[in-house]
Amino acid sequence: MAPAAMTSFVLVFTSVLVVRLSQAGSENSRPGGGNYDFVIVGGGAAGCTLANRLSEIARWKVLLLEAGGEEPEWSQVPAYSSYTLTPESHIDWGFRTAPSPLSCGGVGCVYPRGKTLGGSTAINGMFYVRGSRQDYDDWRSLGNDGWGYDDVLGYFKKSERNGNRTLAATRYHGTGGTLDVNVFKYQDVNTRAIIDALVQYGLPERDLNGEYIIGAAITQMISFNGARRSTNQAFLREARKRSNLEVITMAHVSRVLIRNRNQAYGVEYLKDGITYRVFATKEVILSAGSICTPQILQLSGIGPADVLKPFGIKVVADLPVGENLQDHVCSTTVTCKVPRTSQMPNITSQFNDFLDYIYRREGPLTATGSLQIAAFFRPENTTNDDAVPYMEFTFAPTTPEGNLPFCYYDRIYFVGILQKPLSKGYVRINSTDPFQPPIIQPNYFEEDQDMRRMVEGIHYALDIIQTPALQNLGFEVDMEPISGCENYTWGTDDYFRCGIMMTTRTNYHPVTTCKMGPKSDPTTVVDSQLKVHSILNLRVIDASIMPTMISGHTMAPSIMIAEKGADMLKHDWGEDKIKN
Repeated sequence: MAPAAMTSFVLVFTSVLVVRLSQAGSENSRPGGGNYDFVIVGGGAAGCTLANRLSEIARWKVLLLEAGGEEPEWSQVPAYSSYTLTPESHIDWGFRTAPSPLSCGGVGCVYPRGKTLGGSTAINGMFYVRGSRQDYDDWRSLGNDGWGYDDVLGYFKKSERNGNRTLAATRYHGTGGTLDVNVFKYQDVNTRAIIDALVQYGLPERDLNGEYIIGAAITQMISFNGARRSTNQAFLREARKRSNLEVITMAHVSRVLIRNRNQAYGVEYLKDGITYRVFATKEVILSAGSICTPQILQLSGIGPADVLKPFGIKVVADLPVGENLQDHVCSTTVTCKVPRTSQMPNITSQFNDFLDYIYRREGPLTATGSLQIAAFFRPENTTNDDAVPYMEFTFAPTTPEGNLPFCYYDRIYFVGILQKPLSKGYVRINSTDPFQPPIIQPNYFEEDQDMRRMVEGIHYALDIIQTPALQNLGFEVDMEPISGCENYTWGTDDYFRCGIMMTTRTNYHPVTTCKMGPKSDPTTVVDSQLKVHSILNLRVIDASIMPTMISGHTMAPSIMIAEKGADMLKHDWGEDKIKN
């Protein structure tokens, strides 16, 4: 089938699916002013979790403001994740990084971030991978008491409803939460073969959220019965039935309201061209993520003075907001053809797959093809199970046919993902207009060790492809030169460096732009209670507070941060006796 025809087919049936799937959203609250106990900005991984937990206190009035709209039903189809990660989905902010000669082909990278209820949990790959014990013990060692692994494990478990009986029986998993965590229902022949290859290469197959993270797995995902389980669905939809919780969508927050130069008392937001103000009698909580949270703070006068003053913004608190940006950088330099095990069905098979999903929640559309495997490698090839990995591989399906559901593919990117980058970047406002995107400069590969480790990772990928498990299925490396790298010899480190620079991608894990730590540390923005330094009644509760980049993925830790932050708020405001 021609690319245009196949894409049209998919779009037609996507529109049918939108109608067919049950509608579970709620009507928006009417915009306007008013007083609330808590105003939460951002309805993503952390914001939806917080809205649920804070509204458990019936006497508290809680407002959640989200810049996007309701989560669309079609985004719940796992295989349709290929569509959610594009600006055309209308549930993505459409960000792009600033150009750099060291990455993204010199023109900047597309930088997807969710703009809908559920935030990036409504558009991501759904991986539920928490990170290693050492990651959180490192947080504690930086002066963040209460954030070591043993301190936070209970908050991971509190959210989780793990559907695997074997895993649920261990000390590492929970079953009483509302966030469904399951392995996808469907695996094709390539998925199982890649796991076998990783084991042959020397990685143990194990629970990546258990005692150790070094290893490989068909990964646990936020999913249930063949569908995505975003934080909107897991935490917010039922909570919206509570009379003390209001949710306003399409509400773009422009700034935090601050009086006496040190006390937050509300926020200003825009909706339908009208500016509104809402007031918090207790606290304002920013949960807008590692890009939008620093933008809002800077527009409010909280940020580096040398960034704010040129825009005429009065400096309320000179803090390193937006600095220290870290991200899991990755590249698609190595592509493997799978001619013998291609997953490109004819139109009749696609139609049957569609019906299988609609009526039984079964079949290829319940999964993301080969993109349901994660493999974490140990540093310097040591054999310590408890070592912190510096490289991850995922296996992204692709095809020259165009942007299709992830379950349909005839090639696989061996995506190398740097877990502990040394390079740091920044997020800075570009205008006083809140609708203008900030400057996002990750500075990928500013530290050459990051590039050296990525090149080393490519050699790992090539070795994995040569394992019997993949060779027996006819996997073959695509040696067509990457555009822009034709002058280098394929297989040399110089070629791989060029390939990494030309195919740089984000793995959608920006963190650390509002770094947590003691006030004595000049690189920090919030303390270990998530309170913004020098500002009363203002907290940041989202991925931006992570003091260092974790190994793993950032969604599960973001939810954990919100669970822990909610308990901090309940304690500080005398409502911590509720059963958790």
